[in-house]
This record gives sequence, structure tokens and C-alpha cells, in this order.
Amino acid sequence: YRLPWWLVFLMGIFLLAKLQLVYNDSPCAVLGTQSPVTSSDIKKAFRTISMCTHPDRLRGRLKRQPTPAEERRGEILFKRASSAKDELTMWMKRRGKKQEEITCYEGELELALWQVVTQVGKYLTSLGVYDYLTLGWEVVWNLISFEAGIWNTLFILLWMAALFRYAKQFATYIYRMGVVGAPVAILTSIVIGPVPTM
Repeated sequence: YRLPWWLVFLMGIFLLAKLQLVYNDSPCAVLGTQSPVTSSDIKKAFRTISMCTHPDRLRGRLKRQPTPAEERRGEILFKRASSAKDELTMWMKRRGKKQEEITCYEGELELALWQVVTQVGKYLTSLGVYDYLTLGWEVVWNLISFEAGIWNTLFILLWMAALFRYAKQFATYIYRMGVVGAPVAILTSIVIGPVPTM
């Protein structure tokens, strides 16, 4: 069984975003420590990095005058490590636990994705049957009364004729598939089929 290409694509984007968050952007990754960390782990990792990258210590580590590119690289690494240390200590102060361990990544991406799914679900469930009936009545009234104009009415009729034709072809196809093949055909036609054309 092969997964649809769009599902593999979305899973790849999710995994790349998670790898970026966990291994590149998390404060633990910047400091080079494993999660969960304690305040002593944070201080020790920051001290190790600052001994190598601080602008004042760089010359002593290299035992020569650093080039402008090396100075800039050391400055960037030092600022990144400093902000990671500040972020982790702020998290620890906010939780009120000085010596206890703190986790760098607690599933923020999954939680944000779940919130998006629930918001879309709430929006779709808020569209009730009354909304669909109102939409259908407005379309029929526009066809009968020509309120939208003659050309728009003709275009709506042509669109509805094409839609009816496709629905009839689909129903015939499902009828010929039989009892077992019909649910599979519906699933592949409605869920998987239209997505690549979006």
C-alpha cells in the first residue's frame, strides 16, 4: 500500500519543522545539553561555550589575533548561547523551581497543530444544516427570479448541469464497483483524489 504524495509531503514538512525546533532552535540544543536540564547544567554549558566564543577570550583560545570573520562568528555564537541561557533561566524562574529539571521541548509543535485542527473542526461544525438550506434556497431563487442577471443565471445552469453529469457518472461508477469496492472508491475519490488539484 502506498501513501498519497501529499500526505508524505505534509509529514515531511512536519518532521523537518520538528527537527528544526528540537535540534537547532531549542535552548538545550544551542547550549549542547541534553533535555531535561538543571540550573547547574545550564551554567556549566554556558561557561564552556563562553570560554571559546566570548570576544575577550577568543584571542587567548586561538593564540593569535582572530580574523574579522572569526570575531563575528564568535560574537554570534556567544549571543546565541547567552540568549539560550537567559531563556532557560527565565523558564525556571517562571516555574519557581530553582534546582529541579526543566524540559526544553514539551511538544509545542504538536500542541499548535492540535489547536489548528480543533479550530477548523469548530468552524466546520458551526456550519449547520440551516446554512446549507439557506444556500440552496438562494441558488434556486436566483435561478427562478433572474436576480443575478441573465448571463449569471445561464452560467449557474451550465455549472449545475456539469455538476449533475459528474455526479451521475460517479454514482454509476460506484454502483458498478459493488458492495466492497464502493466504500474504497468513495474514499479514494472524495478524500484523496481532489487534494493534488488544490
